[in-house]
Amino acid sequence: MIEKKSAETLVSGTSSEVSPPLESTPRPEGRLHFQQEFLRAHPPRVRFAADIREGNRADPSKVDHFEFMMALMEAHPIIPLEVCTFGSDLLDARRALAYQIIIRQLGHTRSLVANANIRNRVGVGTSLRCMLEMYAFAQFFNQPDRLSDYRLIEVFLLGQSFAVGGWYEWEHVWEETHGEPMPQDARQFFEKLIGLPRLNKILKPAHEGDKGFSFLYWRYSEYVHPAFARPRAEFEEAIGHGDPMSFGSSQYYEQEVKEGAPMKLILEDIGAGSFCLEMFWPIMLNIDPHFDDELRPRIVQILTDLGFDKS
Repeated sequence: MIEKKSAETLVSGTSSEVSPPLESTPRPEGRLHFQQEFLRAHPPRVRFAADIREGNRADPSKVDHFEFMMALMEAHPIIPLEVCTFGSDLLDARRALAYQIIIRQLGHTRSLVANANIRNRVGVGTSLRCMLEMYAFAQFFNQPDRLSDYRLIEVFLLGQSFAVGGWYEWEHVWEETHGEPMPQDARQFFEKLIGLPRLNKILKPAHEGDKGFSFLYWRYSEYVHPAFARPRAEFEEAIGHGDPMSFGSSQYYEQEVKEGAPMKLILEDIGAGSFCLEMFWPIMLNIDPHFDDELRPRIVQILTDLGFDKS
């Protein structure tokens, strides 16, 4: 697994030990060769455009590695739930949770690529924030007590969020059925039965475990919230406006609309996304019981008995 210091190293370029940032760490030749061969055999459904690759000639492995992580998610074995059980409700719930997380993360990752291809940095930043959130969600479950809590996993698979707006349909149906507003005790019952934990509780393990994650989450949340100053300043600096007007230059506004963000910023965001997937993938394999070191022999035997090894 990636060490917790890696995120801080990515942000600051330094650590208590002498080690280069993750994105500049040389990868073994064999690993690069494997990635290239895997991508030839299993190219992801959405790929970076030629100008993204051209702009990243100094380190083409960054783009390839991002696509490789995408291809791994697409290739993750999804064994049909309707025809195969792993031997218990808990293990079946764990693999369903793993599939849901992978599919959601894959969707955000594809969104980042599609937005990067048109240099839409707002879309890239929003996708990155969502990717970081899915990493944090996987981290939330990366605890023995939570992975063994069938009730908690079931709530995430079948429940819903009762944030602001989450009660609208419930209240409407209740009033149609009972002819009166939903009472508070009924709201409490439903929220306890199927309500998801609040987002700050889900994010807490990731925030507590890695300051680098917190920095990246804050930075890319600015593309979700109406925080304009920092993204605009980064854009202005990248196009050579060292001292722009307080509210932005006309060149900034025109380029945002007609051309999109400078390639330099898009490539930085791709690097952050690649790092996020590096953190995400090992945790994901812990959640899926198919890859659990202790459970795997038993699950392989189940799949063999059902004939999945022949498909």
